[in-house]
Amino acid sequence: MSTPTRPTTDAAATDQIGVVADVIATAFHRLAVSKWLVADPEERFAAQRGQFGIIVEHAAEHGRIYLDADHRAAAVWLDYTQPIPEPADYDRRLFDLCGPHTPRFAALDVAFEENHPRVAHQHLAFMAVLPEYQEQGLGSELVAAHHEVLDREGTPAYLEAANLRVARMYGKWGYRIISRIDLPGGPSMWPMWRDPSAAGEGRR
Repeated sequence: MSTPTRPTTDAAATDQIGVVADVIATAFHRLAVSKWLVADPEERFAAQRGQFGIIVEHAAEHGRIYLDADHRAAAVWLDYTQPIPEPADYDRRLFDLCGPHTPRFAALDVAFEENHPRVAHQHLAFMAVLPEYQEQGLGSELVAAHHEVLDREGTPAYLEAANLRVARMYGKWGYRIISRIDLPGGPSMWPMWRDPSAAGEGRR
């Protein structure tokens, strides 16, 4: 198994934005929330890759990005231990990338914002593994790499799990469900919180 890259936040991460967005869009393609966002599979991939790219680009400046050496798995963190701005020109860029699907992406953004904790933390915006490489520990390696940083600094973590199966996986890494997001006419998602030095790291 290859060793994941260490966090990159400047030029190296910028060079990898497209690669990371591809990994996330491919890994998330069949999730219920993805189908709710965009029903058509081809339009879904393009729209999600575009929106994910905005967030990954933002994390390159305001967070940490992990990508395994063979580009099979990625984890994207945003650092909310300090104030960070919204992505530059987000609304216009979102509309340009998502077109008629923009209202649902916007609705998801609003739901996430309403449930986002206001205390200092780091946000695992995305953890994605290409479908053919799932259940091999790649995601565990990437998440554990950053949990070491968070535990050393005493920083909690937050994420939104796409479904209860995913929530159970994160539970092994010390996360607990703190609320529930019911998307209008769509699936539920599960905000989760992890205190630093939580038991059940899920290391392989």
